[in-house]
Amino acid sequence: MMEFTPKKWRNIVNGLGGLSWPLGTMGLIMVSYLCTDWRRILIIISVFMFVTFFIQFLFPESPRFYITMNQPKEAAQTLDLLCRVFNTPEYSKQKVSSGSSIKIKMKINKRSVKR
Repeated sequence: MMEFTPKKWRNIVNGLGGLSWPLGTMGLIMVSYLCTDWRRILIIISVFMFVTFFIQFLFPESPRFYITMNQPKEAAQTLDLLCRVFNTPEYSKQKVSSGSSIKIKMKINKRSVKR
């Protein structure tokens, strides 16, 4: 998630990720207080679980993952998608065909890419 977040929002997104456990616990306490039947509690919790499970399929794999798996075409497609989402046309117009040029654009440390 951090790789898709612009620099100015990374601290906020990281902080919100840390709030998920306390907010989830407070939500469970509220649901348990309002619903006394354990079957209803189970249904409500299951709905939230299924929603969060299927949300993960909306996010693409990171370009860095594709580079480490030696799939530069998929990394270039993901970079194009991210450039369109974050409205940075100067990068989306450039066609990246090789993995080495993607590494340069993403400023990935060579030591972290090697297996």
